[in-house]
Amino acid sequence: MKKTVRSLIALAMAAVMLLGLVGCGLTAQEEQVDENTLVIQVESKGYGSQFARDLAEAYNAKNTGIRAVVLNDANSGGFASTALTTNPPVDVFFTIQNTVFQVMSGTEKNKWADLSDIYSSPLEGYAESGEGVTVADGIEDFFVESFTYHDGKQYAVPWTAGFGGFMYNKTRWDKTNENLKAAGQEPLEMPVTTNEMFALFDRMQEQSVKEASNGAYVFTCSSDASGYLTYLFGNWYSQYAGREAAYNFLQGKDENGVYTADIFKSDARIQAYDVMAKLLSAENGYTKLESNFQKMQRSFIKGTAMFSTNGDWMENEVSSDLNPGDANIEFVRIPVISSIVNADGIAADFTGTDEEKEAKLITIINYIDENNLSAATAEAAGQLGVSENTLQRLIEARLVQYCTPSFCVVVPSYSDQMDAAKDFIKFMLSKEGQEIFMKSTYGIGAPLSVDMTQFDYYANSTTLSKSKLNLLQNSIMIGDEGNSYPMQYISGGLKMTMMDMINEFAGSKIISSETMALNEYEHYKALWEDMMKAAGVKNN
Repeated sequence: MKKTVRSLIALAMAAVMLLGLVGCGLTAQEEQVDENTLVIQVESKGYGSQFARDLAEAYNAKNTGIRAVVLNDANSGGFASTALTTNPPVDVFFTIQNTVFQVMSGTEKNKWADLSDIYSSPLEGYAESGEGVTVADGIEDFFVESFTYHDGKQYAVPWTAGFGGFMYNKTRWDKTNENLKAAGQEPLEMPVTTNEMFALFDRMQEQSVKEASNGAYVFTCSSDASGYLTYLFGNWYSQYAGREAAYNFLQGKDENGVYTADIFKSDARIQAYDVMAKLLSAENGYTKLESNFQKMQRSFIKGTAMFSTNGDWMENEVSSDLNPGDANIEFVRIPVISSIVNADGIAADFTGTDEEKEAKLITIINYIDENNLSAATAEAAGQLGVSENTLQRLIEARLVQYCTPSFCVVVPSYSDQMDAAKDFIKFMLSKEGQEIFMKSTYGIGAPLSVDMTQFDYYANSTTLSKSKLNLLQNSIMIGDEGNSYPMQYISGGLKMTMMDMINEFAGSKIISSETMALNEYEHYKALWEDMMKAAGVKNN
């Protein structure tokens, strides 16, 4: 079908009536949308939408004969699927809710276009590029898997990793250590295990350290956005369970490939909840709860707390209130859960007292860090006194990075600019496009397994941006946003997620981690048959 020629303002007004669009809109009232126009729209959240406008400007400079234009931002909340069913003349959607599989498995007349040929196209412009190297080779494996529908095709492309985790205020940290050294005291050291983390947190509450840190709280999070804690719990759960078991869990399956609610009865859930309970407990006094996440972000950057949890979008979110770089904030690897020494498949390599087990674990994690290990070798395992399998599990535990695999770009199947839409997405994924993307979003990048130091942006980026890119380049991504597997994307609101940790661990009625895990199991056990039926899955 051909687009009707009309002014962009008229098109934007029509879109407002259909979708409730907001934000700074188009300014060139006399521009026309015709058969040579590629219309783009962004469901804007923490990443904003300027990146799309900057990409469109650079794309237009190539003089391909197709002119890319970007509409006003769209409100969140089912935007992508609503856009499909109402059939607006938009060719490319950047959306934050991966409703792709829900649409493909539903009864809607309109569908998303097959973008598999983007994944099989050449990866352009990188040091890793070369003959036969495809976009799929460059995208982190977890995202390729997450964006592959059960028919083996991909109907969406990820445009950011959306990862979150553990960050600290480096400015406050460095000043605190400077003051401690001046007073003849030992400086603070970054923990690599959760036992080390809690030992650090205890020390930070000593009067001498409080004075050195100007009274900074240990950790801060928002009481109205407990979802941020997902990035901590998800990491600790995945570390203890192991990569394969964690992947199975996201599919609703146990180690034997059986769909069962018993996946919620695992020791890994209890152990991860145990760490969260210690972190959030009012009795321990580590955590300062702020009333909303905007206040939490601002106060953290100002140094009222040493540690926090957030996503890679934070720098962009706070840019209207604070200049990024005013305070040095940095992502660090999440400490490895200390109880992993008791996990199945690992415990045999850890003997002696709890202290001896912890000391050995710390030695191994430090060795992994110092040698940038991404895979176990028999030689390294022998030096460390563990099996090669145990070392591989610990490497994966150290590198796992929980993320939100829902930020995707999609193309409606009805688009009459299919070739141009795909060409634009390929441009976004190229090194040239990623340079533009990073400059517009304070170092956000697509989930690419490439050397981030090759980007011009990297050399002069802020501390936070650089730490994001460093983690992106050498991590094992895993995450759950209710999109990637039938037990989640088809059964809709019955997605698998953890319980409300702030209310249960930091509220007035405190429960144990064992009770939390049991409550979670009972909750999903009651729903499980309905979930399987809704998802259309069954055990053989």
